[in-house]
Amino acid sequence: MATHRKRPYWIDHPDQPRWQAIRRVGDSLPDYSGGFLYKDLRGRYEEEADWIEAPPDEKEFWGAEGFTRAARWTVYQISLERQVEVPDPTTGRMLLVPAGMAGRDDLPNPLSSYEEWFVEKLPEVARTCGETVEALRAGFCSEDPFLRFRAYESVALTVGWDEFYCYPLSLTMGELNRRYRSEFSRMHSGGTLA
Repeated sequence: MATHRKRPYWIDHPDQPRWQAIRRVGDSLPDYSGGFLYKDLRGRYEEEADWIEAPPDEKEFWGAEGFTRAARWTVYQISLERQVEVPDPTTGRMLLVPAGMAGRDDLPNPLSSYEEWFVEKLPEVARTCGETVEALRAGFCSEDPFLRFRAYESVALTVGWDEFYCYPLSLTMGELNRRYRSEFSRMHSGGTLA
């Protein structure tokens, strides 16, 4: 009797992304907050990040053996959409817009209406993080997904991760280990995750 193995989902759905972890960010998981950067092996989507918030250092989450069953990790999944700086055709002010919007003449609204919501918060973010507004803008425009992540992280640390992803996952230790099994094993075996 022949056995049938189900084919991986991505084989039957070639338009779906195939994500691969390319870098570890933040602190040492699972004890502290951190995460992973991912790239789509098919090249259709911008890089993404999973930021994982560790449970707070409170007695209800920590016991003599480590984390208690009440401990939950919060996972924020964000797109690291690359931005570009373009002059506003009406005012000449430099806009920070998604790369896919720049240079298009078929947009139904003025280009300034596509400027990202966090641009107005960049002076506050720069003061909070000890960066310059110019360095943050350059980070959002970078081809390097790690530099883009650092710019998004700076905004998130000032205004909160849920401004980027308002429906985070809440995972137990077992769920966290299952979800990030390959990333954790590569981290601990001296694999390629930096």
